[in-house]
Amino acid sequence: MIKLRANINITGPKLFLLVIIIFTAVSCNPTKYVPSGELLLSRNELSVNHGDEPLPATVNRSAMKPYIRQQPNKRFLGMRFHLGLFNLSNITREKWPHGWLRRIGEEPVIYDQVAAERSAGQIQSYLRSKGFFNATVTDTVNVLSGNEAKVVYRVNPGRPYRIADIRYEIQDSILSSLIMIDTVNCTVDRGMIYDVDLIREQILVAMGERLQAAPGEPRGHAIEFRINAEDPDHNFRPSPGKIDSLHFPGGMGVRIDSHIYQSYVIPPYYDSMVAKLIVWGKDRQRAIAKARRALEEFTVEDIKTTIPFHLEVLQDERFLSGNFDTSFLDKFLKDKSK
Repeated sequence: MIKLRANINITGPKLFLLVIIIFTAVSCNPTKYVPSGELLLSRNELSVNHGDEPLPATVNRSAMKPYIRQQPNKRFLGMRFHLGLFNLSNITREKWPHGWLRRIGEEPVIYDQVAAERSAGQIQSYLRSKGFFNATVTDTVNVLSGNEAKVVYRVNPGRPYRIADIRYEIQDSILSSLIMIDTVNCTVDRGMIYDVDLIREQILVAMGERLQAAPGEPRGHAIEFRINAEDPDHNFRPSPGKIDSLHFPGGMGVRIDSHIYQSYVIPPYYDSMVAKLIVWGKDRQRAIAKARRALEEFTVEDIKTTIPFHLEVLQDERFLSGNFDTSFLDKFLKDKSK
């Protein structure tokens, strides 16, 4: 018997069972619960053709990766341990250890062609906002052995467009003289690579706003919404079933992490979370506005989800003011039930 300082006793049989589970999970067939005709997403790869001119520091693989909507199963020490735990279970049984294995495990991520195409489009939009107006991004799926897929995003940025000239068209001569004096502090200059974020920053500075944090410093505001297959109007009871219509929101500062797809059947055997929606804005107000748009655009039909509940929270004055604490949700649900 092994005795730990936390007064937790691990007997020999339990330790042996734990070792057996770990080794079995690692060696378990990863495509065990992949539907026939589908592929398990093994990994994503970004292939960037730099060309003759090096890319600016703000345009790199790390900046492009967040736009890839579908991510493969998590790996631990190079192994898909959580997927292995899920595959150890029998999805038709709920008794221990099957339900427990599914809860701590991770179901297989099925390759979604639509998500890959949208990811390529998002990367392309990002590059164009950074001055690479002729950028092209294609997605190619490579079928690996064992019904697994590798998605390769081939990025060809092309040559960036640079700012050739800067003109100030100001009708009032007095106002023009005041502004022209201040142009020495302009953050945009001729010859610089076009960057929509930098130009927007310059406009705000010209309007008297403070210069935002330099690149690399923490900035902005992010909000995460967990989209569950639950009915908020009936005590959040599970809502399993087939998804007949599905549309993910998109755009700059909007990210979706999900495994579902159109015609996917949500079983009642494990965690009801079907997606995570993450939005980012320069401040909290912009993040909330972006969240409203994304949630309104998010469509999952023929099952109940928590999307309407999140929209209601975003309308609550206490939440909007930021004057709330951990008891907010209990109070909100109590007020809602009146």
